[in-house]
Amino acid sequence: MARFTYVDFDDWVALYKDGEKVVEGHSLSIRDLFIELDADVDVIYVEYGTPLGDYIESNGRPPETVLEVEELLEE
Repeated sequence: MARFTYVDFDDWVALYKDGEKVVEGHSLSIRDLFIELDADVDVIYVEYGTPLGDYIESNGRPPETVLEVEELLEE
Protein backbone atom coordinates (compact mmCIF):
# COMPACT_ATOMS: atom_id res chain seq x y z
CA MET A 1 0.00 0.00 0.00
CA ALA A 2 1.30 3.44 -0.92
CA ARG A 3 2.10 6.02 1.76
CA PHE A 4 0.97 9.61 1.09
CA THR A 5 2.15 12.84 2.68
CA TYR A 6 0.37 16.13 2.16
CA VAL A 7 2.29 19.38 2.79
CA ASP A 8 0.22 22.59 3.09
CA PHE A 9 2.05 25.91 3.37
CA ASP A 10 0.13 29.17 3.05
CA ASP A 11 -1.03 29.10 -0.60
CA TRP A 12 1.16 26.21 -1.80
CA VAL A 13 0.56 22.48 -1.41
CA ALA A 14 2.40 19.32 -2.38
CA LEU A 15 1.42 15.66 -2.39
CA TYR A 16 4.09 12.98 -1.96
CA LYS A 17 3.63 9.31 -2.75
CA ASP A 18 6.10 6.94 -1.11
CA GLY A 19 8.42 9.87 -0.44
CA GLU A 20 8.36 11.34 -3.98
CA LYS A 21 6.47 14.50 -4.92
CA VAL A 22 3.70 13.72 -7.42
CA VAL A 23 1.58 16.91 -7.43
CA GLU A 24 2.14 20.49 -6.32
CA GLY A 25 0.54 23.88 -6.82
CA HIS A 26 -1.69 26.50 -5.24
CA SER A 27 -4.28 23.84 -4.52
CA LEU A 28 -4.81 20.12 -4.82
CA SER A 29 -8.00 18.89 -6.41
CA ILE A 30 -9.74 15.78 -5.22
CA ARG A 31 -9.42 14.58 -8.84
CA ASP A 32 -5.59 14.78 -8.58
CA LEU A 33 -5.77 12.73 -5.40
CA PHE A 34 -7.97 10.06 -6.97
CA ILE A 35 -5.59 9.80 -9.92
CA GLU A 36 -2.64 9.21 -7.61
CA LEU A 37 -4.66 6.66 -5.62
CA ASP A 38 -5.39 4.90 -8.94
CA ALA A 39 -9.06 4.97 -7.99
CA ASP A 40 -11.89 4.26 -10.42
CA VAL A 41 -13.84 7.52 -10.23
CA ASP A 42 -16.56 9.09 -12.33
CA VAL A 43 -16.17 12.87 -12.52
CA ILE A 44 -19.24 14.97 -13.27
CA TYR A 45 -18.77 18.64 -14.07
CA VAL A 46 -21.95 20.55 -13.23
CA GLU A 47 -22.93 23.69 -15.12
CA TYR A 48 -25.29 26.47 -14.09
CA GLY A 49 -28.68 26.36 -15.77
CA THR A 50 -28.85 22.57 -15.95
CA PRO A 51 -31.31 20.49 -13.90
CA LEU A 52 -28.50 19.26 -11.64
CA GLY A 53 -27.02 22.74 -11.31
CA ASP A 54 -30.45 24.19 -10.49
CA TYR A 55 -31.01 21.47 -7.87
CA ILE A 56 -27.71 22.23 -6.17
CA GLU A 57 -28.35 25.99 -6.25
CA SER A 58 -31.83 25.70 -4.73
CA ASN A 59 -30.92 23.09 -2.11
CA GLY A 60 -27.44 24.35 -1.27
CA ARG A 61 -25.94 20.89 -1.79
CA PRO A 62 -25.88 17.98 -4.26
CA PRO A 63 -28.44 15.15 -4.09
CA GLU A 64 -27.98 12.41 -1.49
CA THR A 65 -27.55 9.53 -3.96
CA VAL A 66 -25.85 8.93 -7.30
CA LEU A 67 -29.19 7.65 -8.61
CA GLU A 68 -30.70 11.10 -7.98
CA VAL A 69 -27.71 12.73 -9.69
CA GLU A 70 -28.14 10.46 -12.73
CA GLU A 71 -31.87 11.19 -12.91
CA LEU A 72 -31.21 14.93 -12.93
CA LEU A 73 -28.56 14.48 -15.64
CA GLU A 74 -31.12 12.70 -17.82
CA GLU A 75 -33.64 15.59 -17.66
